[in-house]
Order: sequence, then C-alpha cells, then structure tokens
Amino acid sequence: DLPLTQITFSQQRDFHTRWSNDGSRIAFARYDPVEQQTEIWVWNRADLSTSLLLTGMTGDFSITWSPDDSKIAFDARDENVVSQIYILTLNSGTLEKFTDNDQNSFRPDWSHDGRHIIFVSQQNIYSKEVLSGTVTLIPDTTNGWNPCWSSDDSRILFSVPSTGDDIFSVNPDGSDRRPLAQSFSSTEVEVWPRWSPDNVRITYEWFEGESFDIAIKNLESGVVNLITQFHDCKFSDWSPDNRSIVFAYDSNLWIVTLNE
Repeated sequence: DLPLTQITFSQQRDFHTRWSNDGSRIAFARYDPVEQQTEIWVWNRADLSTSLLLTGMTGDFSITWSPDDSKIAFDARDENVVSQIYILTLNSGTLEKFTDNDQNSFRPDWSHDGRHIIFVSQQNIYSKEVLSGTVTLIPDTTNGWNPCWSSDDSRILFSVPSTGDDIFSVNPDGSDRRPLAQSFSSTEVEVWPRWSPDNVRITYEWFEGESFDIAIKNLESGVVNLITQFHDCKFSDWSPDNRSIVFAYDSNLWIVTLNE
C-alpha cells in the first residue's frame, strides 16, 4: 500500500543504487547483456532524466558518494583483473586509483565526514584515510560484507555469511560488535544492510526460498516489516530526508515512499 514510482525504464539491468547526499541524484550501475559491459549512470530528480557517468571499465561498480557529492568511489577491475577502489571527480572526469592491492577490494562506503572510505578485502573490512592513505584493518569483521557507515560515523553496519546471513554493527575500531538482524534457517538470508539517515532503522534484502524482498527493521522496537513483496527486490538505499527508499526490481529502479 506504499506509494511506488518507477524511475528507470531501461532494457538493460539496473542495480547497485546509491542516493546522493543532497537527495538530488541516484547513482547506479547498468549492465548491458548484449554488449556485456557495465556502466555507471545517474538519475536526476529535478527532471527525471538519466545520464551516463562512466563507461569503458569492467567490475562490480558498487557506488558511494563523497559527502559534498562532487566525487564517487566505486569498485572496478584494474589492468591485472584485480578489483580496486577508484574515485571519479564528476566535474573534471578525473579518475584516481584509490587502492592498489594484490587482492580484490570491493564495496566502498565513504564516511560522512569525508575522512575515510571503508571496503572489503581478504574477507575483512578495512578503512583507508582519504588524505594520508593510511589503511587500517577493522577488528572483528572477519567475513564482513557490504559495509556501511552510520550517518554520524559512529558505527559500521555489515553482513556476515553464516547459516544464512547475519547483520552486525561495530565501532570504527572494531569494538562493541552487536547483532542487529539474524537469520534462523539455511533458507533465510539477510544481506545488503543500509542505515536510515536517523540511524533508527535499517533496510536489508530478506531472502526466503526463492524470494528477495526489502525489509525494514526498527532498531528501537525490534519490529521488522517487508516493504516489497515482488520477490526480486535488491540493492536498497535511503533518501537523505529519511522518507523514501530506492531499490532495484525487474531490471529497473523504483522508489517507495514511506508513511511517516
């Protein structure tokens, strides 16, 4: 019963959604099965248009915006076919290789103060300082995946494969690990967690049997609600005003508006 709006109408596959911090744009990856290539696109809220940001690279293209929305970081393969984190400056088109590791680096997320980017490598979560380049292993994040900063940068949210998948949060130094959502059977999976801007709720992909849908959990009450029941919904992200969630369904992007 929630208002639902389709925002892309592509013949390709749109996924890996990420809302800009000012709420004006949504960056996403688009896979063309005919050309067998993935690109980064952006949807513009003002005129409902889409425009191409990046082409000519290969990779997963999980996207995160800088706090001032002037740059995006994403994961793509380098000349050695190793996944690295890159930073694209939008106005100039300048591309910077942010990591240069022997092992794959995936799933970047930019801190809201702009100082750090967290990512996954070698089955752990790492944090790299944007200015100094110092890399730090975040303890107690073994097998962590899809990390995400809280809006005040005080906690890091991530999922861990186990019986299904469980969702945890830790302090940036790895202390005070807390379970936030736990699966109870081998057929139940909970992945791709995202904090709400007020840090009161999280969204995640809930899988049971053959259905992927978007769930919201209120961390104060513990109540979990499914906001989709289309059975193929993934890659959710919150709007900065806390009122809407974008997600991928049926190869396109949709926005659901929440009742406050």
